[in-house]
Amino acid sequence: FNIVMKRTILNLFKNKINNVRSVGITSYDYPTSRIINNCNIDFIIVGDTVGSTVHGIKNLNEVSMDMMLTHFRAVKKGSQNQFLVGDMPYMSYQPSNELAIENAGKFIQAGMDAIKLEGYFPDRIKSIVDSGTIVMSHLGLTPQTQAKLGGYRIQAKTEEEVEKLVTQARDIESNGASLLLLEAVPKEVSKIVGNELKIP
Repeated sequence: FNIVMKRTILNLFKNKINNVRSVGITSYDYPTSRIINNCNIDFIIVGDTVGSTVHGIKNLNEVSMDMMLTHFRAVKKGSQNQFLVGDMPYMSYQPSNELAIENAGKFIQAGMDAIKLEGYFPDRIKSIVDSGTIVMSHLGLTPQTQAKLGGYRIQAKTEEEVEKLVTQARDIESNGASLLLLEAVPKEVSKIVGNELKIP
């Protein structure tokens, strides 16, 4: 019988240092999170994709703070052992640093250990981090702005795009992000970015 301890940001950093892969999964509800809680899973992301997968919303930009907070509380009740990351919905952080800090605080009150925000927002990241909240940044394909990217397409395919991604990743790290999620980026490019950063 193994006692599973609550994962923290320190566990994820230790895995990065020791070249051990951290294992993450998505969950939106209490029963799924209870199952995950008894597995050797490091972190859970409660994504705004809950809008499409649970609520049938085609446009994820319609997902609200209230919807996300409801799912955060449900996941928290089911999971005591994983590091929990909540996805900030569209326009919950873009308008101002003040709004971003306020909404990030609501995520923590709802049981999340960290927030995730899409796109290149170093100033928002710094403000949220300075307020005491852990931030996971999300670069590459960012679904909230996928129309600007030409749809759901692989990102960072040219040398110029790779250099831009590396520069942005370094910048978000220097502004306090503790974690980086890369979506729809070639494996080789992910490795290049990962090797440039100290954060997982």
